[in-house]
Amino acid sequence: MTKITIHKEAPIFDNKIGDFFTYLLNSVTNLHIKHFTTRNDAEHRALGDLYSGLEDGVDKLIEVWQGKRGEFVEFTQIYPQLEATGLEQAKTIRDYINNNRMVIGSESNIQNEVDELVSLFDQQIYKLTFLE
Repeated sequence: MTKITIHKEAPIFDNKIGDFFTYLLNSVTNLHIKHFTTRNDAEHRALGDLYSGLEDGVDKLIEVWQGKRGEFVEFTQIYPQLEATGLEQAKTIRDYINNNRMVIGSESNIQNEVDELVSLFDQQIYKLTFLE
């Protein structure tokens, strides 16, 4: 039987690269769900920008990492919990990225890709917080 881990908080994983990338890939789905279930137009648009930007950004980050390391990521079965609001979901994922970013390496080009993801979250968190 396969064990599936669901996390409430933004966890720190003993430097498991597969967990980091899998968490981000599955976060795209959670943001997409939030995008479909909001009744607020500004939130709908911000979450749409966020899940599509995260999907593209994680794809690029994984490809950069694999190209740099010359190996494939060993993905895991880790699923972030669905939060109550889109804003909470965005903050949880952003905090997870910030708390775990060094597990994939300190190379500047890899960390620059992570910075792009964090900037995307900060921009959309601004929209989710202040725009209606």
